Amino acid sequence: MEPVNKSPDLLIVSAYGRGHWLAAELARKDWSVHLVDVTGALGEWAPEDWEGPWGFFDTPELAPSQLVDDGHAHPVSEGFTIWLPQGPLELDGELAAFLEHSFGIHEHVRAYLRPPPASASKDVVPQGASRLSGAPRESRSPAGPSSPTAPIASPSPAALWFDALRPGGVRRPSPLRGRERLHKKVAALTFEAGWLAHFAHSAAGLAYAENHEALSHGAPLPLKAPYVLRHVTKDSFEAGLQALEKLGVRVTRGATVNDVRIHNKVMDALEIAAGRRGVDSARLFVWTLSSGESGFLSEDVMRAVYPGGALQPAWLWSRYRFRLLANAATRALPAGLAIVDNVCLPWTHSNCMMVRRLRSEDQSENRAEKKAGGRSVGEATTGEARAEEVKVDIWIRVPSRASGDKAYFEALRAEISAILARRLPLSAPECEALPAESDAGAAAGRAARWPVFSAEELGKLEICRAKNLIVDGPELWDGHDWMSQMRSQRAVLAALEKLRLQWQAAERREGAHA
Repeated sequence: MEPVNKSPDLLIVSAYGRGHWLAAELARKDWSVHLVDVTGALGEWAPEDWEGPWGFFDTPELAPSQLVDDGHAHPVSEGFTIWLPQGPLELDGELAAFLEHSFGIHEHVRAYLRPPPASASKDVVPQGASRLSGAPRESRSPAGPSSPTAPIASPSPAALWFDALRPGGVRRPSPLRGRERLHKKVAALTFEAGWLAHFAHSAAGLAYAENHEALSHGAPLPLKAPYVLRHVTKDSFEAGLQALEKLGVRVTRGATVNDVRIHNKVMDALEIAAGRRGVDSARLFVWTLSSGESGFLSEDVMRAVYPGGALQPAWLWSRYRFRLLANAATRALPAGLAIVDNVCLPWTHSNCMMVRRLRSEDQSENRAEKKAGGRSVGEATTGEARAEEVKVDIWIRVPSRASGDKAYFEALRAEISAILARRLPLSAPECEALPAESDAGAAAGRAARWPVFSAEELGKLEICRAKNLIVDGPELWDGHDWMSQMRSQRAVLAALEKLRLQWQAAERREGAHA
């Protein structure tokens, strides 16, 4: 079958908005880009599940174009808050310095959790290496600032130059760049003195570790940076796709990938179904799906991109929805916080709850919706509406083997209710909805959204060695958070821009010898 459209410079397979920023930046730099969105093919998740519990931190590490300014981002005045048994620890509000001193947060930890200075994030392809399978660490000179140049000529076999790419990926930033000395100082502290730094590594980490070992994995959340939460809806997601189209990006919605064609270590084309079936080719491909998500599309697709197979998560982040009676305490809850009962016990189950308070307008929308198939968990049977309520989404980390075990999630619901009742007297917590993972049928119909792996399992990841494929799935990031994704994509962008310069130089040489 012949390709149905003229081949673009780049085809991005994206889900949950992962490829949007990269597509927009490349379009602004005169690349021809095709973005294939497969969000719907990965199962029916609510937009709250698309977004996850972490929000993002406004740090100099983020480029201006990576900051969310579409009207759906809401700053949290207190910054990130951890509510401990002895009280709330606000990390960026007016009381932050006083509270850190009161809670005995060590000065090395405070410095470690501040965002790195702008100078540390200038080079989008810094020293260090990615966590790619078998990729040795090596140094690389920083790429110079990129600027728009002439569009790339039509692809030709003689012009396929991939020297800027590692097979299957790019060199990504070191997760600790700019913080190496502070990391050593924090690592030398006792756990009691340095627990908050360990928590910063664990909260959004891809690799699960015991509390006292979390500092050895991934990158820390910059908990002392300004904290922002996004409100994502299907309408806002569609608006993002329309914005890409205005920039000249070709967007294919509601798609799935049925097959991948690789020949002589070069990806030729993808078989894409989106209302019709066809073959789409490109000069370069970027794949932003995890191994598990790829396997959910097709075993053949997964084996083509991840030859070693899908990683098996040890844990999953799962979302409950609770409603609380409105009073002074519940109305004063920060928009985003973590409730930790005991910092020395594992940060899993109900001992560590990531809480997001819904905005009042969101609650009005939810009251107007009817749950298909009957009453939600905990719904009042009198038919009378409860008094004014505050709704919260509560995310906890549960073993992946519990997926589909409703009794297990019901037991955790009771634990969460007890903690909320103790922390927020007179709030009368009621569970409105159990996590999607509690239903065996629903869990089987979705690709895991927020998996967490053992470090050993992450080390098993194998990626395709096709010369024109960049794999940028979540398992290659430093964590699930927004900053880790953007850090990785800046490295991808820099590699693509360097690659374009090599292409253009090769084409000029070919023209000179013609």
